[in-house]
Amino acid sequence: MVLSRGISRRAFVHVLGGAALAPTLGGCHNDPEPDVIIRQGRVFDGNGFRELDLALARGCITTLAPSGSLTVVPTATTVEAAGWYVTPGWVDGHVHLGPSDVGLPSPRLGAPMGATALVDAGTYGPQTFAAFVAETVEPSETPLFALLNLRADGLTLSNSLTRYERGEGDTDGAARLLDRYPHLIRGVKARVDGSTANGDDPLSMCRTAADWAHHTGLPLTVHLGEPEPHLLDLLSLLQEGDIVTHAFRPRSNCVVDEEGRLYPAVTEALSRGVGFDVGFGAVSFARDTWQLAHDQGLQDYTISSDSWVVSSSTGALTLANVLTTFLNLGLPLADIIHRVSVLPRQRLGLPTTIQEEQRTDLTIFSLSEQERDGPNGSTTGHRIIPEYAVIAGAVHRAGDEDRERFLA
Repeated sequence: MVLSRGISRRAFVHVLGGAALAPTLGGCHNDPEPDVIIRQGRVFDGNGFRELDLALARGCITTLAPSGSLTVVPTATTVEAAGWYVTPGWVDGHVHLGPSDVGLPSPRLGAPMGATALVDAGTYGPQTFAAFVAETVEPSETPLFALLNLRADGLTLSNSLTRYERGEGDTDGAARLLDRYPHLIRGVKARVDGSTANGDDPLSMCRTAADWAHHTGLPLTVHLGEPEPHLLDLLSLLQEGDIVTHAFRPRSNCVVDEEGRLYPAVTEALSRGVGFDVGFGAVSFARDTWQLAHDQGLQDYTISSDSWVVSSSTGALTLANVLTTFLNLGLPLADIIHRVSVLPRQRLGLPTTIQEEQRTDLTIFSLSEQERDGPNGSTTGHRIIPEYAVIAGAVHRAGDEDRERFLA
């Protein structure tokens, strides 16, 4: 029987700091008995999958063994994973969490979606961040991180259509928050597009965010929307470690020009260490943009859902649904895991491999066959369904929403 074991609020506050330091903290010891056993799963090895058994004790992977060789221990939670896949935990690196009116509850987007960590992408600013910590971060069973919005009130439904004033940006308040929550705040988010940009100086808020982020040593994530600003203007502000999200949006402002050619500035940005992210959202992903960019060599990017109140009903729907989109576009499964697990975990400083004597959260998922309608009639495709998320040694059932939406 699989049980979901929680973590206290006080302990979780410490985990927030420790999660990012887990690769260097060590602390794995050979406990006499495992408390979690995963049998006969297809375990991700960095390039592909191998059938193995795993044993964990207190969140540490203590044993990797030939498939079927580990026996069931009565005191351990056992997951029979034959035919399923076991990977380093998925990270949804672009979500919007409550209590903001654009956000969704973290209990919905975390372990139940198969995600073992979430990054709130700029929903909260200096005036609203304390409420986010109290109402969302502290009660969460899934580790949370945040990109800080320099707009004082963060992101709301109303201000998402309000233009920035020149000089707007509460950098003093942001500095105080960074001093207080250095492990929680992992970057800065600048959400500027044709609806919010200052009419006289569309790049003004982005420059403020870039200057402050680079001064503090934090990466900057910029939102790509309808111009202005244009992608090429945004790229001029970015440094190594910065990220462009919604990179594959429709062709009015994305990584390819109107003729479908990858911008040389994108290639140059990649060469200096700028990252790109899907940020699927409600209307922020265009398959033709992705295909053109992919065919021209843009293959180093992360996959995220941009889950918020609208995209939970149209577009992304769930993180696994976003991953399924890429699977049915022809992206190999190992490449999908690299983009939803390895790369975002690397950016957060979390372990990226499954190996003995290491604390690595895990996602266990299945592939289901599904009929799909296409231009030439129905075809059989595959759907990714999360089955379990293992977070700090606690085993959580996952995938109920995916099964209800897509398999019922």
